[in-house]
Amino acid sequence: MATARPVHSLQIVIGNEAFALEFFWQQDRFAQRVVSQPEAEREILLRSQEGTPQQIWPPSPPSQSISVETQDGCQVALLVGMAGKSHWSASVMPVTESLSGWEFDIACLAKQPPQWLGSSYQFTDTTQTVVQLEPIENCSIEPGSSPRVLSLRCDVQTADTPRTLRWKYRLLLIQG
Repeated sequence: MATARPVHSLQIVIGNEAFALEFFWQQDRFAQRVVSQPEAEREILLRSQEGTPQQIWPPSPPSQSISVETQDGCQVALLVGMAGKSHWSASVMPVTESLSGWEFDIACLAKQPPQWLGSSYQFTDTTQTVVQLEPIENCSIEPGSSPRVLSLRCDVQTADTPRTLRWKYRLLLIQG
């Protein structure tokens, strides 16, 4: 019998509403979802697009291990995983400026030229909160497989391998 894995979350508060970035087990990896936590019921705002165990280059980094720690008074998630012959690592922390959301810093040690490398999200219909992806370093936004899907593609300049490829972005919450 498989043991259920716990859901790990990083919480932030905007005004009087709480939000959480949750990491939950899906097939062979941790997936992500952003949820609002009003008193009445939770609402899923977006979720990561995950791959299958057979995919060498999944739509989002395959994280099989997570550790949530407190650094400088903030919760930080540290994740690692692998697919094919490549290894991924990520750190996720709350945005500390006037914006609200989380900053992702992701790296992949690619042992072969990547067919796809980046992070993909599927948005849900929300009326009061807008979720925005903001590239910071070495990535760009491109449309996904459907109108509600956006991807942040890592900018890969050369096919030389093995090499470490890194990209950073923010997932921001904007209340309307």
